[in-house]
Amino acid sequence: MKKYRLFSLLSIFVALFLCMTSCVKEEDDYVKHPTATSTIIEGRVSTPDGAPIAGLEVGFDYVKTVWLAGMVTRHKAKCRTDKDGYFRMFFEIKADEKNEPSDGGVSKHYDLTLDLKRLPADDYIMPSDINPEWESTRLSFYYGNDLKPAETYRQSIEIPRKRMVDVVVPTVENIGPGDEFAIHNHIKYGGDRIPDGSYVEDGWVCMTHTIDLKVGKEAVYSFPCAVDCENRLSLRVLKGGSGSYEPIRETETVTVTSTAPESIVLVGE
Repeated sequence: MKKYRLFSLLSIFVALFLCMTSCVKEEDDYVKHPTATSTIIEGRVSTPDGAPIAGLEVGFDYVKTVWLAGMVTRHKAKCRTDKDGYFRMFFEIKADEKNEPSDGGVSKHYDLTLDLKRLPADDYIMPSDINPEWESTRLSFYYGNDLKPAETYRQSIEIPRKRMVDVVVPTVENIGPGDEFAIHNHIKYGGDRIPDGSYVEDGWVCMTHTIDLKVGKEAVYSFPCAVDCENRLSLRVLKGGSGSYEPIRETETVTVTSTAPESIVLVGE
């Protein structure tokens, strides 16, 4: 009897999992030309100093998620940035894309996506620099569900250039059992909206890279920094391997250029 019940529970979980994974739909809903009721999304992609970034794929999607019933992604518009970094997209808002009082367990929103795959990964701050676990070259920006027909929405996106800089971590004498260490670098990334999934402090996107420290030994790590931008670097510890990272060195605020500095020392304890 117990074996039968266990088998039944496993069957239910498997069925729910298969339902959720199989109910992921993608559909196209592009329009060829704008109309009087079209919603317009336009903007520019550049480096923080204003240099245009051309040829990047930009998209706009409607995403609907239903609890235990899967997800629908409706591709509303797409384009590429022109030689000056500008983009412009248009689409029609459908009736079923609006929030309704009966939408219990249903999430509806729009996303703007920007794919950085055409950029040299050695020269620009990529999603994997922000979070080493991110494998995609695509950034996503949340737009909620309050867009209006016949309205124009603008977004400026900034992607900094990158230079790897040696970050010197002087000796750390106090390392407790299970302590984990990381270098944090806070930069301005994404422009006037923050990319989805980013860890943010006071409007600054945080790059977190874990490192391996030994008691009494200085260490040097090559770390991605944003060029011609302010970089706020700090050494942090996750006490006992749980909780949240706490700073254990003073934050070093450095403007990195294409040639300097050669290294940054995280001083103080």
